[in-house]
Amino acid sequence: VFQALDEDSPRLLRVLRGARRTDRSMIAKMAAERIFEQVRLEIAPDAPSRLHSAFLFGLAGIAAIFRRDSQPDTTIYRCVCSGNWIVAEANKFTATPILTAALDETRLAGAVRRTRELAVAYWTGEFEDPTMCEVLLDGDASYVEELRDVALPPNAAPPPQFID
Repeated sequence: VFQALDEDSPRLLRVLRGARRTDRSMIAKMAAERIFEQVRLEIAPDAPSRLHSAFLFGLAGIAAIFRRDSQPDTTIYRCVCSGNWIVAEANKFTATPILTAALDETRLAGAVRRTRELAVAYWTGEFEDPTMCEVLLDGDASYVEELRDVALPPNAAPPPQFID
């Protein structure tokens, strides 16, 4: 799939068309990750790669939102970290433009461009309000303590609603 993702919409379109419907979401996420990695190499080559990093949150409340929306069976820990890290806006990473472009070449090309714009915003540190900032760590994280009963921040958006 990665060979089809080098900003070549017609090849990506062929991969998406050949995939089972249930696999398209995974392929769209792989495509978005590939685009984000290409942009990182262009504008922030010293930043940790999303493909080879630990994902952490600087605030327990943001970790609680992530747990609610994506990983409900996980535990939140306080850690001490060392190494190379950056803080980025997690809301900028999405495979939605590619996934919702349907199987149309023109719409998919626009979705690839939109994903690239989001990647530039992600790697240059543009944040939203309220933010969903994540920390990408290329280094070590040592467990300090388990955090129990972490409350959602008062401005937490409701969980997303997915339509299949």
